[in-house]
Amino acid sequence: MRRLVLAAVLLTTLPVSRSVACSCIGRQHEWAIRGSSAVFAAEILAADRHPSSLYMTRFPIRVLAVWKGDLAESTYVDAMQSSACGYDFEVGHRYLIYMTSRDAENRQVHLCSGTGPLEALYYDQYLLGEPVTQYDPLYETVTLDTMLGLITLEGPEAEDFAWQFSHFRYETDLLLPRLLRVANGHASGNQIAAMRAIGSLGTSAESAFPHLGDYRYWWSEKNPALTAERLLAMASVSEDFARMEVVLTRALADPSAIIRTAAVRSFERFRGPPNDRAGIVRLLRNALDDEDPGVRDAAIRGLRYDRDAEVTRHIRKMSRSDRDATVRSDAFDYLRWQNYWSKLARKNGTVKDRGLERQKKTR
Repeated sequence: MRRLVLAAVLLTTLPVSRSVACSCIGRQHEWAIRGSSAVFAAEILAADRHPSSLYMTRFPIRVLAVWKGDLAESTYVDAMQSSACGYDFEVGHRYLIYMTSRDAENRQVHLCSGTGPLEALYYDQYLLGEPVTQYDPLYETVTLDTMLGLITLEGPEAEDFAWQFSHFRYETDLLLPRLLRVANGHASGNQIAAMRAIGSLGTSAESAFPHLGDYRYWWSEKNPALTAERLLAMASVSEDFARMEVVLTRALADPSAIIRTAAVRSFERFRGPPNDRAGIVRLLRNALDDEDPGVRDAAIRGLRYDRDAEVTRHIRKMSRSDRDATVRSDAFDYLRWQNYWSKLARKNGTVKDRGLERQKKTR
């Protein structure tokens, strides 16, 4: 009996192995706020040993702003490693923290609480609005003007940030006119970032399509990267292949590999009737013979969910003889994927097994 008790104690006190993954289901922002004892922005100052637990870390913090809870400017939070559903804070970084502990002494932060880097959670900050307490005078409340101001920054920082506009689709009517002015060069700002922001708004920004698709003037804008982003934005806001077929056919013949690759990538965004899909497969099939390996690779990825015997034969040949190692690898992955779907279809009885049919005939 004593051995059983000792074993139980050891199991409950051993650290969680990193092989045990902690997965989080999707959350709603309102639930995250409602289920937290405190919501605040803070900078991590240090990582110290926890006074009473070997498997937790204590992080002294400087609180920047508070939306919920009663916190001093200098305090701390506790967290286990992320594999044990804790959070891996980095010293010197700023975070929006959802603290779930109700005990004033045990201020734990969990991986699934919604906590994340401050610069990655603009939408959360936008919903939270003005903080109840603001310790750092330099902290700025996030508004739509904040979002649009970030788009005016030059360089990859603004371009990487643009995807966050996907959270603001219900504000499309307010955002779209200003984004279009920047995207089309009628206002100062990062045109590529503005294009990506429009694309991330999806079909809620469908009214932007005519303003993006007048290729009579933008095809000669001498900026292949911007033209490529235009194509992707157009496909995202429309998802109608019939409206894009002429533009994409022309793009696939463009001298720039960047533009051709964007045209192939945009096919993934279309959802339509089988006749449209047949046209898409035909164009992607032609792209498999492109001289640029990036275009060929994108075409293989775009065809992954299509079951076409001619395409499969062509890609099988590419898996053995293509000059580019990445293309050969993706061609092999395509064949493996097709094999999986074939086995699944036979198991479900949706296709006939030709091998079994031949065996029956020989009998």
